[in-house]
Amino acid sequence: MLSFLKKDVMVLIRDRTELLVLLLMPIILTVILGFALKGMFAGGFSSFDMKVAVVDHNDRQAGIEQFTEEVKQLSVPEEAKDRLIEAAESSEPSALMMNMLEGDELGQVLETEKVNENKAIEALENGKVTALLKIPENFTYLSLKKMLLDEGKSAELEMVEGKDSSLMAGIFYDTVERFVRTFNFETAIAQAADGTDVTRKSSEGNQEDLGGVITVTDQEPISSIEYYSIGMAVMFAMFVASTIASKAYVENYQNVFARILLSGKHPLLFLSGKAISTTVLVFIQLVLLFGMGRLVLQAFADNSWRFWLGMLVIGAVFSLCIGGLGALLTAITVKSESNVVPGIFAGGIVTVLAMLGGSFFPVSGMPALFTTLGNWTPNGIMLNMTLQWAQGLGMSYILPLIFRLLLLTVVLIAVSLLIFSKRRAA
Repeated sequence: MLSFLKKDVMVLIRDRTELLVLLLMPIILTVILGFALKGMFAGGFSSFDMKVAVVDHNDRQAGIEQFTEEVKQLSVPEEAKDRLIEAAESSEPSALMMNMLEGDELGQVLETEKVNENKAIEALENGKVTALLKIPENFTYLSLKKMLLDEGKSAELEMVEGKDSSLMAGIFYDTVERFVRTFNFETAIAQAADGTDVTRKSSEGNQEDLGGVITVTDQEPISSIEYYSIGMAVMFAMFVASTIASKAYVENYQNVFARILLSGKHPLLFLSGKAISTTVLVFIQLVLLFGMGRLVLQAFADNSWRFWLGMLVIGAVFSLCIGGLGALLTAITVKSESNVVPGIFAGGIVTVLAMLGGSFFPVSGMPALFTTLGNWTPNGIMLNMTLQWAQGLGMSYILPLIFRLLLLTVVLIAVSLLIFSKRRAA
């Protein structure tokens, strides 16, 4: 297998024109697009337009009254009861959360609309809203009881994300999660202090005491240079697949494949060799492009080693997927004994995939069909996954996209094996 890999690498190195296109052209296009379209990314992604449907099954007033009645039955001094009741009225969690979501800071990029559950689900399915936030029954009562009396079970918020808005929904989820985490932290500190002082900060009505300035993540917004560093890298990775398939046609034409069979090697070694060669070459290409982007263009300059380690994992999975794509193109090329398929793929299909996947411009403002198709292209998945990772979203957001890439890899390899087996039978 190493001999096949060495052969493909040496063939590509000898073709200096092809090598320069694969390595130098992405940097050139990144610089051109990054500076030419810088206005689109002014202020990063702060121009996000998110709309969230809120289904509120909770009755705040009833919850406060129920909690108040229980407090009155406690065997504690009247002064303590008064402070608990005051805490319940001034620090009701759902009210504080809605005030944050509808405040001046988030109000510029987030629109909330309270609707019934059926209408919310319909809007979510039609792509009219980014996500659905459900506040369950007795949320106020259960939250206050757990928060101030440390009794009962915790109340839970439920969020459902739109199928075509994974990035936007992830941002909203992260924002709500940060509010909940900060609120619980403040509550724990207050309980450790004197049990009821959680109200003192909340009753002053200053949201900054609870969560600070709410931002999308702790990371700086993505710049145009960083966006196109990713977009061009994932687009030119697909050219590697077509290049390997073209080389396979030349080898087949020059009877290299026939000589491999005569040497007693299994025919599938030829196909698997192309898949592995594509995978390795794409991974090397990504490392070089991101490395040059970091050193030359100062892209992702402030990110930690954890970010770059995650990028290596993401790049490896993406390389496997493009390896499967290379195997498919190779199988079709060898079966048809023609170089037309790699030419069509490199000359037109890559451009279409790049447009659907967002390599040229963000597709969030495009029709839903574009977004749906882009979410199932290898470059679209990779771009979406890398942007989420660069914005500091956790692995829980990345894993579904990794599994989607792996699923796509399995499908591509299975189809290529099927085509290549039919070629052998013919």
